[in-house]
Amino acid sequence: MTSARLTNSAARDRFRALRFNSRRSGGANTILPKVTPARVANATLEVIGGKYKVAVLFHLKDGARRFGELRRLVPTATQRMLTTQLRELERDALITRKVFAEVPPRVDYAPSAEGKSLLPILTAMCEWGKRRIKRGKTQQLGAQ
Repeated sequence: MTSARLTNSAARDRFRALRFNSRRSGGANTILPKVTPARVANATLEVIGGKYKVAVLFHLKDGARRFGELRRLVPTATQRMLTTQLRELERDALITRKVFAEVPPRVDYAPSAEGKSLLPILTAMCEWGKRRIKRGKTQQLGAQ
């Protein structure tokens, strides 16, 4: 699992470096990887592929939520795992994080414009999953 993360991280870093060098040098001497449907799908999964990222994004579809609310909505996620997933979503600009200077501290998470653009995809995934469960192809998600 760690080596897979390192591989994904290394691939992402190489791709970003290629993209940066291409912009910097005008793109004349840099060969970018060929864009294929599989590469595009992998780029999408790289961003939303975390264990709880889709659930978090789906719960944020109606607007901003506080950390405690998300914790209750995704009960199988530990506090540490949920925090990690939220940080990654924020890093990838799919959500925004607003900290209020209050006691106790209050933090709201909301989908960004980029995150909102994923909603049709998330809805389609949800519908596909419902149909699959109805056909008996997948175990019920009682454990999740």
